[in-house]
Amino acid sequence: MIVRMDKGEDIFADEEDKKSCEADLDDDDDDDVDFASAVGGAGAAPKEKKINPAKQAELDEYISILTKTQLRVKEGEIPAHSEEVGNALYNVGATYMEMGLAADAIPHFLDAEKVYQSAFEADLTEEERAADPPPRSPLAIDCLRTRGLASETAGNLDEALEIYEESVSMQRNHAGPHHPLLAMSHNNVGALHVRRKNFKKAREEFGKSAAVHRGENGTATPLALIETLVQLGNVCVMDEELEDAEKYYDEAVEIQTLHVQEAGETVDKSTKIANLLEHIAQMQGRYGAKDLAISTWKKEVEIREAIVGPKGLAFATSHSNLAVAYAANKLWDKAISAYEESIEIIKKAGGAKKHRGLLIDAYRSTANIYVSKLDGPGTIASLRKVLEINKEVLGDEHKDVAVSLVHLADMKSNMKMSEEALVDYEHAIEMYERLDGEDSISVADVNIKLGNVYINLSRGWKAMESYQEALSIRKKKLGKKHPETGEAIAGVGLAQAALGDFEQAMLAADNALKIYKKNKMSDNHPMVERVKQQRETAENSYKYGAVLRL
Repeated sequence: MIVRMDKGEDIFADEEDKKSCEADLDDDDDDDVDFASAVGGAGAAPKEKKINPAKQAELDEYISILTKTQLRVKEGEIPAHSEEVGNALYNVGATYMEMGLAADAIPHFLDAEKVYQSAFEADLTEEERAADPPPRSPLAIDCLRTRGLASETAGNLDEALEIYEESVSMQRNHAGPHHPLLAMSHNNVGALHVRRKNFKKAREEFGKSAAVHRGENGTATPLALIETLVQLGNVCVMDEELEDAEKYYDEAVEIQTLHVQEAGETVDKSTKIANLLEHIAQMQGRYGAKDLAISTWKKEVEIREAIVGPKGLAFATSHSNLAVAYAANKLWDKAISAYEESIEIIKKAGGAKKHRGLLIDAYRSTANIYVSKLDGPGTIASLRKVLEINKEVLGDEHKDVAVSLVHLADMKSNMKMSEEALVDYEHAIEMYERLDGEDSISVADVNIKLGNVYINLSRGWKAMESYQEALSIRKKKLGKKHPETGEAIAGVGLAQAALGDFEQAMLAADNALKIYKKNKMSDNHPMVERVKQQRETAENSYKYGAVLRL
């Protein structure tokens, strides 16, 4: 028996159903569906790479072209070493790369590189062939660099670094010290060093890239130089050289400012400068320069307001971004203030009727800040605003209203406002029953939450009813072996323990763990750990007659 209510009354419809479930749990066939990924967390089985059918069709077409091209070579229609053959090989390799099959791309790039170089050499004079270093085909150099990218993507980092460094040398010899492709090759080397956390060498390579973009006699390639300076700033942040990082970021903004001025645009209202500041601030936040990010976002907010005005939605977004930066520094009050500014701007721009999604996102973000601040009342107030907005715009009978109600109940439950949480959960269940049907998964999910609140209130029988309702729906909709069905069985076990039936509580926990095991969920998965603790508590209470505290 898996679970039992009282005197033989259990959760299964009949004895045959019960035996069927127990047999299913003991069945060790290898053809079970793996649901580990459905519940997330550690232990999820790796997924096979899915192939895009359109890309597969494209690959098949390029392979067909390559086959036909090779046939034409065999029949003497075109030379074996011609750009047409090189293009056919390259296109197959490039498509493999786009499909995430880098190892398959490498031999095609290598063959294309050889063909391009041979075709190029066929047109050289004897004197040109004798040059030191010998001239290289631009197409062959590009193939070499792309082969390096494929090797890096395939995880062959040493091989990729060797290829990238070779492409730097060839590109310099072919196009001189100030060609953009040389800078790209330096960037490839730098990015690989970043991946290996060798930030000093990465900085050196990006510095060489910046020198290329600055050009001969200081004639810069502005946009490429700006991006390289931002990359240098990022590497300095990763290397914890924040003063140097700030210098590179500032230089990038200075060059963009000069570029804007030369174009006759107003600096204080330049979208280009605002967008650059936004990009820099995002990078600073991503790589941990939190103070710099706040400073940069403040500059961006000022320019953005001048561009779009105090009612512009982009201005609201800027305040939200600043709030995120404040939150990253645990400056909770400033983060809340920035979100409130964003909310006011959205209201002026049309409010909930025009921009419901933006307004709700801002209130939810504010709620998250209040959670971090350990301010329960503030969190509830923000979640209530979300609920009110959804009701105002969507009406009372809408799924988003039900979702908002559940989120509000979750917070009340966490704050031990259990009676209020019960009311909201029950209301949400009624809504889901009308919207999705009485046996919908959404009804089951909220019943689990409702059961948990009843457990906290020591109302074991009410908890049992909620968990059983969830179990009945999940067995029907998901099957007896699904992890969420196991969760419902574990819930019934909690209710049994709350009622003092510790032996049955242990059996329920064991059956939940069997389901988790069959779904290849690891021992440290939160759901597994929770049920193990639940079983241990029930076992101790069973052995020693302790009163279970739930």
